[in-house]
Amino acid sequence: MAGLRDGGIQESGQRRRKALVGPNLFQPKAPFKDWDIEPRLGEIRAPTLVTAGAYDEVVPEVARAVHRGIPRSRWLLFKQCSSMPYVEEALRYRKVVSGFLQHVEKRL
Repeated sequence: MAGLRDGGIQESGQRRRKALVGPNLFQPKAPFKDWDIEPRLGEIRAPTLVTAGAYDEVVPEVARAVHRGIPRSRWLLFKQCSSMPYVEEALRYRKVVSGFLQHVEKRL
């Protein structure tokens, strides 16, 4: 069995992902091949903030579609980021999330 030092955890995770999704995250196969949550997004009633990075491999249009599907959600595009705006624009990301949470708390 592979250990921590020789990449055992990473290999294990890759094997599980390949079993569930297939070799390519953007062209899924296996159990998730036909899975589509978009028709059920309207069922989400919790306050929702959808964020995306302009240069993410999951294109911003996908995040925008999620936003449109969730009633009263908010959407924000981080124009200088790829897939990790919480790292790439950490200060702005924290301000956005903090502001969103303060808005939600005021409505409770």
